[in-house]
Amino acid sequence: MTIDDTMSGDNLAHSVNLRDLIYNDGVPAYDDPAENYFEASKLTRPGLPWETPGIPMLLNSPDLQSISRRAGRRYASRPFIGFECPPPLHGTLHDALYRRRSAPSFSALAVSADELHSVLHHSYGSYAINAHEKRRNTPSGGALYPLDIFVLTHRVNGLTDNTLYHYDPFRNGFALIDEHPDIDKLHKSTMIPDVAEQAAVTLIISATMWRSRFKYSQRSLRFILMEAGHLAQNLLLTATSLDLATRLFGGFVDDEVTDILVDHNGVDDAPVYMIMLGQPG
Repeated sequence: MTIDDTMSGDNLAHSVNLRDLIYNDGVPAYDDPAENYFEASKLTRPGLPWETPGIPMLLNSPDLQSISRRAGRRYASRPFIGFECPPPLHGTLHDALYRRRSAPSFSALAVSADELHSVLHHSYGSYAINAHEKRRNTPSGGALYPLDIFVLTHRVNGLTDNTLYHYDPFRNGFALIDEHPDIDKLHKSTMIPDVAEQAAVTLIISATMWRSRFKYSQRSLRFILMEAGHLAQNLLLTATSLDLATRLFGGFVDDEVTDILVDHNGVDDAPVYMIMLGQPG
């Protein structure tokens, strides 16, 4: 099939109409914010020294390299619930890929804290590969790991229900953040609260922008959003291998979710993705 074949007749007319509907005059305005950002985040060979200002600093500082690999929010003063490393996952990657689906609904059954921890540890946990080096299963631009996972429990055996926790990948467990989060606001923020309120757990992936931006400047937002996708896919496949159901939410009311993450301001640190998790409906 040629390009002319694919874009002929009704297909071409539909594409043109849709483009005009989005861009009005057929092209974006000169100050279109999406195009402006994409242009500002491009890398050019002459501009690399100021487009990626943190790279020379990192290359010349082993201490800074070590610190950056341990990036993550720390809530050392909060009550903490630790876990042992979970057992290996069962099943094959092939099986998980072909069984993964966005759940239309969830059952009223709870998940266990061990199941939840297993999903998070195998997706985003930190583990030693030798005496001097640790790795994580999600790729990250420059190994800077600007993402954190917050856990809002609804029905989790072994954790307090309707409570906000932070998953600590270095200590293998959960720090208690808020015992009285606004669960109803979170559900409504998804714009389909009847599905969201069925889930046993809500995972909120948040980004701390400066962790990536100090090295990659404007390019950092691209990397952060890519990484959120890498992490979400890990979470989905790991949950599927444990026979848990999942549903992604990328379209949510940002301010309402930010309010639940008590120490986020929505600019320097902000929610970027949400995953509902529970038993299959």
